[in-house]
Amino acid sequence: MKKTKNQNPDLIGGYKPVKRGIAHDAKVEPGYWREVIADRGGFDPETKTWKPLKFKADTMELHEALDHITAAVEAGVVPHQWYKPKALFATAKHLEEFLSELESYDLCFRISDRWWDSLAALVGTVDEEGFVSCEEIAGELRAYIREYPAVVERQAFATKYFKKHPRVSAKLDGSLYMPLHQRNSELERQWRGLAARVEDPTVGIKGHFVNPYAVLDGNTLSYHEATADDVADLSAKNQASTKQVRKRGAKVAA
Repeated sequence: MKKTKNQNPDLIGGYKPVKRGIAHDAKVEPGYWREVIADRGGFDPETKTWKPLKFKADTMELHEALDHITAAVEAGVVPHQWYKPKALFATAKHLEEFLSELESYDLCFRISDRWWDSLAALVGTVDEEGFVSCEEIAGELRAYIREYPAVVERQAFATKYFKKHPRVSAKLDGSLYMPLHQRNSELERQWRGLAARVEDPTVGIKGHFVNPYAVLDGNTLSYHEATADDVADLSAKNQASTKQVRKRGAKVAA
C-alpha cells in the first residue's frame, strides 16, 4: 500500500490500496525466466510460454508455483483442461502434490487477490462463496478435475449433433399471442427459444439444444432440436389459438 500524508497524528495514516504483486512483475535481464523454468517449469513472461510445472514441495515453494500459475492465467495461455498431464503440471503426481500443499497453506499465509483470481479462473468462478479457505479452493479444483471431462464429452456430443442437425434460424412471429393458461414451464422455454438441458436416450449423455422442441407421447416428454417444420407447426398452432381468443373476445363484447 502507498501511504498518503496525514496532518493529524491522532489518526491512522491514509493510504491507497495496491494489489500485492507477483515475481513476474519485476524487471529482469533478458533470458532470466528461461533459466528459472528450465528445470522446474513455469511461465516465461518474456516469450509468453508455459513449461509444465514439476512441483515438489522440497524443491519449489508454493508461492512460487502460484506466481507462475497466476502469470500464465493472466496471459491467457492456460487451457480449460489444465489438469491433464503436460498441461499446467508435468504429471498427475505433481498436480496432486500442489493441491496437497495448497490445502493447508492458509494456516500460515493467505491467498493474495491475484492468486485467488487465477485459481478461480481455473474452475470458472467469480463467486467467493465456498471458495475462500485453501481447503475449499483445493476441494473445488479437485471437483473440477472430476467433473470437467463430462463437460467436454457433452460439448463433443453437441458439436456432432448440430453438424447433422443445423440450428434453426427461423424466429416465431412476435405478434402471435399465446394465452397464458396454455403455457406450462416446458412450452414457455420452447416459446422463448431458451436452451434446455436434455437427456438423449440414443447416446445416454446430456446435451444442449438451442431451440428445444418438446414432444409429449403418452406420459413421456422428449426433446429434439426444432426443425423449420416444427417452427411452422408451432406458429400455426399459435395463430389458431389467437383466432379462438379473438372470437371469444368478440362474443363477450357483443
